[in-house]
Amino acid sequence: MVDPKTPEAHPADGAGFFAHGGAALAAVLSYLQARFQLAALESKEAGVHYAMLLVWAGAALVLLFFGYIFFVIALVFAVAWLLRDPSKWVWVLLAFAMGHFIVAIFCVLMARAKIFVPVFKETFSELKKDQLWLTSQKANVKPN
Repeated sequence: MVDPKTPEAHPADGAGFFAHGGAALAAVLSYLQARFQLAALESKEAGVHYAMLLVWAGAALVLLFFGYIFFVIALVFAVAWLLRDPSKWVWVLLAFAMGHFIVAIFCVLMARAKIFVPVFKETFSELKKDQLWLTSQKANVKPN
């Protein structure tokens, strides 16, 4: 836990405005330093937490990928077995691959269409309004 050291709350009697202001500034800076130290400590803990989260999510994705591959291979051989011809598995595998390629092409086309959709429309609109207002204010200011 962070243990901030605070300066003396009240400077010596009769010290004046600058002494009081300096003491207030020192107290604010001490407070901010303690908060930044706490934030730094928590950010390190959060970094470790999110790194572990990424490791677990990555492991799950790798296992999911291999599970999917094994499932598709098993499905191909099951369909070939149902067709009662052991040599049909090549054609069944080709059909599954083509189906996956068609779905992948569809996904790429959908992603490509979504890339060009503008984001933050309202934010940019407000920023443009602000910029227009600032330039109009600048034009209205007359030099002396």
